[in-house]
Amino acid sequence: MESMTVEQREWLQMRDACFRDGNCDLEEFSNLPASPFPPPLWINECGPGADSQCGRQNFLHRSPLCSIESTLVLVVIPHSRERVASVEDLEEWMMYWKEPYVGAMRDVSRAYGSLCLERSVRTNVTRKTFLAWRLENPRYFITERELRYWRRAGRLRKATKESAP
Repeated sequence: MESMTVEQREWLQMRDACFRDGNCDLEEFSNLPASPFPPPLWINECGPGADSQCGRQNFLHRSPLCSIESTLVLVVIPHSRERVASVEDLEEWMMYWKEPYVGAMRDVSRAYGSLCLERSVRTNVTRKTFLAWRLENPRYFITERELRYWRRAGRLRKATKESAP
């Protein structure tokens, strides 16, 4: 609290006043002035609109064995969501991340949970067991890093209305 400015302390007091006796006065909360706290560092690193390609997306997948393309619907997990390490970081991400469509935050959060489960299974079982588990639990998500790799490799590209079957 010592490193906060007077303006930041006053804003926190106004915010706390909205939550009296465990009840929230939504009208008073919505009338609060803009937060005097600086935005998180990941916003500057990702840049504006960096996560706009995240959420549910349609892709065309080209098989390496033949030239057949199939349509995939994958949830792209933004890099900013992967960097969340605590509850405070999660609240900050939820406050600042702009959803490209309604429900994107829910889709991304659910996909991130599945990614964490997959990573846990992969590190705790043998490769053979993991591949068997992967057959029973197909992936419906991809991270931004993986997406960039598969795009460079020419295996995935964004489906357009003209290219969709």
